[in-house]
Amino acid sequence: MKLILTILLLSTSPFLLAQSNLKGGFIKNFTFNGTIDVYKGHVKLIPYSFSAEKEDSIKVVSYQSNIVKGQFKIQGFIPYPYSFALEYFDNNMLKYKSEFFIVELGDQNGTFTIGRSIPSINNKVMGEYYKSESFKKYSRLKRDYHWLSTYSDSLFKAYKRVLPNDAKEELKAIRANYKERNHRLLIDLCLELPNSYISLWKLFDEFRQNGFKDDYDATFFELSTHIKQSKFGGIVKSMIDKSNTIGQGKKMPSYTYKNVKFSTIDSLKLDHKYTLIQFWNTSCGTCIASIPKMQELYNKHSDKGFNIVSICYDEKDRMTVLNRILSRYQPSWNEYFDENGVNSKSLGITYPRYIILDNSGVIIDNRSSIETAKKLLETKVE
Repeated sequence: MKLILTILLLSTSPFLLAQSNLKGGFIKNFTFNGTIDVYKGHVKLIPYSFSAEKEDSIKVVSYQSNIVKGQFKIQGFIPYPYSFALEYFDNNMLKYKSEFFIVELGDQNGTFTIGRSIPSINNKVMGEYYKSESFKKYSRLKRDYHWLSTYSDSLFKAYKRVLPNDAKEELKAIRANYKERNHRLLIDLCLELPNSYISLWKLFDEFRQNGFKDDYDATFFELSTHIKQSKFGGIVKSMIDKSNTIGQGKKMPSYTYKNVKFSTIDSLKLDHKYTLIQFWNTSCGTCIASIPKMQELYNKHSDKGFNIVSICYDEKDRMTVLNRILSRYQPSWNEYFDENGVNSKSLGITYPRYIILDNSGVIIDNRSSIETAKKLLETKVE
């Protein structure tokens, strides 16, 4: 009887069966056969990494395979259709990285061309995407972005990296237009392919890169019930809902954090005219690189009612790394530690994130770039 119940349970729970056997190391639920226009070397299939993955019962890992006469084969496990990028190495030197694409459960093939970041993947999700009008628009947008990069490089070279104000404003306007077109394309994609995981992953990717936008909730609503109620759909919706609590015009929720300098548990002091809150992580190179820029901003405006608060959310055993970073840069503001990111994750915050508050704790801007935050602050503080 016990044996029969066990068989029934596993037969009705293929996910549990695969998960259990994955830990045993012998069950795979996807196969990826790849072709690349090089003769040898090795490739890595790199999963899209995000903080919410710890909410999954399984952490998706990367996979590696040797290339034999331009061919490779990878088998592994995913909990649902998952976003990966492919990296190619020659003598352990990274030579190529593709854009992210969706790997489905089951068998699929992929073709990669050095010099072309968009791969050709023949599973159902990617096949529908390649046939869509949204993909055609995205391909044109990629060409425009390549032109923008080339034009930007030529300007910096012509002016020896010191651009006049009119050139700066021109590039700023072009980049803003590109960003807006990309956002509009996301909305069009969700309307065109509401039952596709590519729409869900694209929505999540833009959310990660740009922070919360007021129309993300409405965009998510356009997706099919099947996608919205999927496991990953639940994660995305939860992050959007949480992030909406720190939208523009709302009061910043109050939490206590460990003050790294004084080893005390404090609430954030938000009694300055304007406060920039930085959420970051010790493994985030972009976050660390922004510290000198923040110091420059602090030195310029701290005597005009401006303050900075940094909140590092990370694992407890990363405190040594955090202290080493702080010792190197010696920031002038208070640093707080959110152990295991408990408070940050409850707000749906991903790093890096920069939030600007007024002296009553109301959010006047919620952005993910130190450069955009810097420009806004300089108009407010001056």
